[in-house]
Amino acid sequence: MMVAGYLAMLVLSGPPGVGKTTIGQLCAERLGIPFVDSDQEIAKEAGSSVAELLEREGEAALRTREHKLIAALGNEPCVLAVGGGLITVDKTRQLLKQCALLIGLEASVAVLCSRLAHSGMLRPLLQPDPQSALPRLLAERESAYRDVHVRLSIDTLSAQQVAEIICHLYRQMFPKLHLQAKQSHDSQRQVFGDSEVFFTNELPDPCSLGTECLLIHDEILETAGGGVLREWLSRFPVRYAVPAGEPLKDLAAFPQHVEQLLQLASPLTASRLSVVAVGGGSVGDFAGFFASVFKRGVSLVHIPSTWLAAIDSAHGGKNALNVGKMKNQIGTIAFARRIFLSRALLEIQPKERAQDALGELAKIAIIDGNDWTTAPILPEPESLWSVLPSAVAAKYRVVLSDPHERLGERQKLNLGHTVGHVLETVHRLPHGLAVAQGLHFALHFSMKRGVLGASDLQQLLDLLTSRYGLFDRRRELPPIPQAQFVQLLTQDKKRASESSLRFVLVRGLGDVITTEVTIAELVAEAARQEYIATV
Repeated sequence: MMVAGYLAMLVLSGPPGVGKTTIGQLCAERLGIPFVDSDQEIAKEAGSSVAELLEREGEAALRTREHKLIAALGNEPCVLAVGGGLITVDKTRQLLKQCALLIGLEASVAVLCSRLAHSGMLRPLLQPDPQSALPRLLAERESAYRDVHVRLSIDTLSAQQVAEIICHLYRQMFPKLHLQAKQSHDSQRQVFGDSEVFFTNELPDPCSLGTECLLIHDEILETAGGGVLREWLSRFPVRYAVPAGEPLKDLAAFPQHVEQLLQLASPLTASRLSVVAVGGGSVGDFAGFFASVFKRGVSLVHIPSTWLAAIDSAHGGKNALNVGKMKNQIGTIAFARRIFLSRALLEIQPKERAQDALGELAKIAIIDGNDWTTAPILPEPESLWSVLPSAVAAKYRVVLSDPHERLGERQKLNLGHTVGHVLETVHRLPHGLAVAQGLHFALHFSMKRGVLGASDLQQLLDLLTSRYGLFDRRRELPPIPQAQFVQLLTQDKKRASESSLRFVLVRGLGDVITTEVTIAELVAEAARQEYIATV
């Protein structure tokens, strides 16, 4: 289907009124490649409409112009919608079949006549009576319309459904070509240590993720956004759907998952295997931990489906399981080989999940302190996408200074998490909102400890409220019994001794320190800030 000098085009042919231009534009948008309309290109070159050319030069001259256009097209992939009579010329049709995937769209006479009546376009070959001329034209062109790679009837399908079917065929036939085109138009690549991070408008082609892939994904994605991801997920031959949430990370349940995953992975070769994790933080933790211990470690690809995971948990290599109610007690540090941040996937999630991401975004902003951290931001896709590269780069600056958490630098990323994890456990707060409240606690505690001045405190509180909309909600939370608060603190993995733990304090924007704090001090401060009941 391809010859030397050509790359694969996707060509839509068919009778007048079948919707080639509309469907072609939808396909080009989904595939990330240019759209070309042969009639528009010819009219542009001639300085007059195709109808005027037909009247002035005749049909044979138009077919010659069409053949020259096809032959002159560059070798970049594109979606080409051709005039209804273009493929009736044998040499032009054969040329298209050599260098393109040639799709023939068809519809009933009734549907075509209805569409033509509403189009308002002049169709010279159907004049003066389209209803009688159209059946005759279809009969004359029947053999040419049949001589295509794929014929597709659009009578009962929407334009969007037709585009999805065609794109699926194109991706199957030209997977590597599709990926190259998509990345050249839509993606940005950054390298951090051993990890590649791709910021892309579209979902990555499964064929590009590894020769043998085991997909582990959040089961809700099969119905998310009205099921728009179902076709993409189905293109992974080996896949395992899991329910997202902390129960997924339960160490006690892990062996049952492993048994099922071992059966699924049995035909795959460990040396070529890539575990592909598609979901939020809990799915990423689960899949990352499995990848790090399966066959002593296999390649991992993260495709986070939540803004929270895209900003934070997909980066840095931490993978962990819970032991009972104790979070992240068993874990590994194994970096994903590639991370794909797909705007198309992230924008499917509900708006409240975007709000949840702001806690982690505010945390890394306070730690980093660079210019990107001070402009206002909204929990909207456009706003979050605009700062995502800066936020991700800021996290990797900390991570790569202490990749395996042996020097203490990486502990700065725990800012807001000590009390945040307590609030998350007791009040069932979403992780990001719990971290946001933990930031409020840490800022007030930093001032109480004398490391943060009053004016700097006010600046940072203003940053949380005016930039991120993260207000202090402690008055809305029921007080925690002191014994429960102490119990949860003693389970914190950042404990330095039996009676103390490592806590991140803030000295100013872009200036945080980690210091040892006694549990008694934290209890007293929590009582002062009215987080716990002291009775």
